[in-house]
Amino acid sequence: MFGKKKEQAQADQVAVEAEWDRLRLLPVEQVAVEVMARTFGASAPAVDGEIRANAVADGFLPDGIRKELYRLKDQPVAGHGFEAYWELKALVREGLQVLENAGLVVFVPSINFPKFRATRLGTEALEQSAVERVIRGGTL
Repeated sequence: MFGKKKEQAQADQVAVEAEWDRLRLLPVEQVAVEVMARTFGASAPAVDGEIRANAVADGFLPDGIRKELYRLKDQPVAGHGFEAYWELKALVREGLQVLENAGLVVFVPSINFPKFRATRLGTEALEQSAVERVIRGGTL
């Protein structure tokens, strides 16, 4: 039993590292396009166009981790794995900043649960596959 959990944890870590390695090679605008799709798209973790700020990278995680987020802890823990998750999360937030600057998402402050919300423009851009065009200054 414990061997399977350890194997799964290792596989999850490898998957997160691979995603981090892939995303970090992309221009931040392309990261933003992926963030919009994976965070606010049809099968994304956002609910009703909103996602908690601390969950913005969830769309880039393997299903095993998304079902057991407690494994990630609340902050990086040296020597306890998933360092790539924190790097990935920071990169996803850079993508969110690009989306925010383009008017595709807004930050919704809150003492308890700050969120990001897709704007009407963001939702329409997703529906029309026009996120990249809007980021680059174009229109729908």
